[in-house]
Amino acid sequence: RINMRIAVSPDKKILAWNFPDSGTIHLYSIKNLYPPTFEKLGTLNATGFWMEFSPDSTELAVQEVNWNKLSTNPKPHITVFDISTGEGRKVLDLSAYNQKSLFLSDWQ
Repeated sequence: RINMRIAVSPDKKILAWNFPDSGTIHLYSIKNLYPPTFEKLGTLNATGFWMEFSPDSTELAVQEVNWNKLSTNPKPHITVFDISTGEGRKVLDLSAYNQKSLFLSDWQ
């Protein structure tokens, strides 16, 4: 698949794996790294490409687009999801930027 990405929370307890083609981000509890053992926590409905956890591992920032409008104006934006509730809120409109050159990669 294209554009899939995995993000691991700073506390190494949660893994987020995005599937832009299906408009979902799957969240897993990391039970063990060696050997890798995971338990599914839930699914976020988001057409997200780049993800980054908050420093305290309670939120997930996602660079999203309106997938069905990608050929005209994808309206990229940043949404922040509360991991415990799955609720998201749009925090930044990025419509003025080139989607192909924009990467969310850090949360300080």
